[in-house]
Formats: sequence, structure tokens, C-alpha cells
Amino acid sequence: MESFAALPTFPIRGIIQVLKMEQIELIRRMVLVDGLSVREVARRLSHSRKSIRKAIQNPGPSSYRAVAPKPRPKLAPYVETVRAWLTDDLQRPRKQRHTAMRVCERLRDEHQ
Repeated sequence: MESFAALPTFPIRGIIQVLKMEQIELIRRMVLVDGLSVREVARRLSHSRKSIRKAIQNPGPSSYRAVAPKPRPKLAPYVETVRAWLTDDLQRPRKQRHTAMRVCERLRDEHQ
């Protein structure tokens, strides 16, 4: 227990912080090797007990999880048209390409 006497504490509570890999390793060592309780580790490191439990259960950093594409019911009939415009724009000079505003205007004008 003396090895953790000089641990830095994180005095700001209430601010959401992402646990860094070093912090996850420290948490896991304190709980699994040194036998400290989740509550004691949470108090010493100023993280929530929920965050401490997550760090113990998942040894690696959290990863990005792709979600299914959002449905676009109003735009769905025009997606292929817009894709064709933007694909054609790749051959044009940069200043002559469609902007988002121009795509919106062109859709409005051609499909009203």
C-alpha cells in the first residue's frame, strides 16, 4: 500500500475524462494485483466506480463501433442522382464542382 502513497490525484470531479491506457493499467494493477477495492481505487484516482469496473472488465481501450447507416427516407430517391453528379465533379476543376448548397438548389429546381 505504500507504493501508492505518492499517486497523483485528479482533483476535478464531475468532468468527463476518457481513461488513458496508463490509467487503465494502473487501475487493473491496483485492483487485481494489490487487492484494493473498487471503491478505494475510485477514491484515490477520482474516477467513478463504474469507470473503474469498466477498466477492470475490458483490458484494452474502448474502440469505435460503427452503427448502421441512418435511413434517409426523403433523400432516398435522389441518392443515386447526387452520387452521379459528385462522381462527374471529380473530373472538373475544383472551382466548378457542386457545393452542398448547389446540390440542394439543383435538386429543388429539377425535381419540383
